[in-house]
Amino acid sequence: MAHPGPASPSPKDPAAELRATLVLRRPKMLADSHGNSGKQSVHCRNHPTHSEFAAEQSALAADVRTVRAFARTHGLQVEEVQRHSRLMLLSGPAAAMRQVFAASPIQLHASAEAPKGKAPASRSFASTASGPDVPAALAGAVDAVFGISAQPGAVRRGTHWRSHKQATPAKNHLRNPALIRAKSALSQPSITDLEQAYGFPPGTDGKGQCIAILEFGGGYRREDLQRYFLAIERKLPRVTDVLVDGAKNDPAPDALVHRFFDVVEGKRPVPKAGRALDEIESAQCTVEVTMDLQLAGALAPGAHLLVYFGLPTEQGIVHTLSRAIHGAEARRHKPSVIAISWGEAEPSFSEPFTTHIDGLLQDAARLGITVCASSGDGGSRNSSPDGKDAVNFPASSPYCLGCGGTTAKFAADQLVEERVWNAVHHGIPGATGGGVSRRFALPAWQRDVPVPANPLSLPGRGVPDVAGPADPARGPMILVAGRAGSAGGTSAVVPFWAALVARFNQALHRLEAGARCGYLNPLLYRLASKAGGQLSPFRPILRGGNGGYVAGPGWNPCTGFGSPIGEKLFAGLVPRRPAR
Repeated sequence: MAHPGPASPSPKDPAAELRATLVLRRPKMLADSHGNSGKQSVHCRNHPTHSEFAAEQSALAADVRTVRAFARTHGLQVEEVQRHSRLMLLSGPAAAMRQVFAASPIQLHASAEAPKGKAPASRSFASTASGPDVPAALAGAVDAVFGISAQPGAVRRGTHWRSHKQATPAKNHLRNPALIRAKSALSQPSITDLEQAYGFPPGTDGKGQCIAILEFGGGYRREDLQRYFLAIERKLPRVTDVLVDGAKNDPAPDALVHRFFDVVEGKRPVPKAGRALDEIESAQCTVEVTMDLQLAGALAPGAHLLVYFGLPTEQGIVHTLSRAIHGAEARRHKPSVIAISWGEAEPSFSEPFTTHIDGLLQDAARLGITVCASSGDGGSRNSSPDGKDAVNFPASSPYCLGCGGTTAKFAADQLVEERVWNAVHHGIPGATGGGVSRRFALPAWQRDVPVPANPLSLPGRGVPDVAGPADPARGPMILVAGRAGSAGGTSAVVPFWAALVARFNQALHRLEAGARCGYLNPLLYRLASKAGGQLSPFRPILRGGNGGYVAGPGWNPCTGFGSPIGEKLFAGLVPRRPAR
């Protein structure tokens, strides 16, 4: 994947073509913002279909007409109208776009794609130094504007985005360590070990379920999947790629992947900067995409994996998530789970972006889709641009199931100990993200757990909700570019939980047609708070910390309620039949 470099102000050809994405207002607000009633039923059968949702929530025809008239007045073109996802795409000359949306131009210098095995070359394109703003003439019809870039692949100024997941605070270390290692003498759990230790429902494999997996860089090779599933003696799942805005399944060359493994195994030094670091991060993207597919597919081999490849910009993320929830593929395959292993500290994103993504996640909740998101790998600081503790977004949205990480020790195929993941592996540090949101209020369903104040001394949404095995020194095997390694990071916890939810959904559907987990958070908190002690559906994590917070009984800002005890959790999900 190409990574934008530092941006600096520079003139731009005023005739250059720029693109913008306008988000139109909702016709009416969805009920129960952020689940504050706490009354959602996990086995609710009245989730609307996509058609029913679109009939209620599609953009108003009057607002579309308003934007069309505005575009004509200012010499802009309407490229596309997506009423069901409330998006309109406009294009026009750079000078007109900058004037209309009050955006100051800058020049971005990025690495262009290069031939296999070659270093990337530099290219330039336009973005904005400030804005874009919603013009007064569109106020009331348009909620937000994204993009204003000459070509896809730009990162807006003020947004730090590098292919996934989380930067570590240590200087001169890999920014986003997947921390994959070759198999060693340490006990490495098998997929069967994970299923048994965490109580995945027996007799299920995710059949009939679809898991949407969002990726923003890198790719996978089908031969790696074939070799991996042959090695673990499980069937190869159905995998379908969905390419958004010109993004593609673009795996790094084998040599770069092998170099990445050498770095994280301590056989090569960590590159300090420049092309060498870019190449390692590019290889890491491929390792992480492959890891997502292999873990989700191994733990739910009967599920259909729908892989969305999008561009790593605010505009690209909006388009990709919109398509995963509302697009033609979503309407056809009906994913019941969305897995999001990327993220950044909340202050890295603009407020319009987090607000709109949160709204899309609310759409997913209303449609009965469970969204699992990574809490980050950079501890409580999470590489926040202001140096303060910061939680990962989108995991901080109350409509996401925030997934934190543990170090899980296995011996003789048994789970014998679990603590907060916070470790240094061959000089590369990693720790589970977690803390308290600065953007989202405390949801009603978290009011009975001890969520501390956020760094602004205000109440906020606590992250994560749950946890799973994330320590790369003790992760299950994966296979990338023909080389064996082990999974790690909270990005490995996301497909773990996505597969568990898919198998819960399969088992629930057997009991009652249409039953599935859906928006899981309110029920999880009720189950954990009501049961408690030995009856809790979670294994509490009592040892360790992530920098700013420490573990403890019940919910904590390192690992949430802890790792799942699947049998107990599923028992709480089963629909209760009324007494006769």
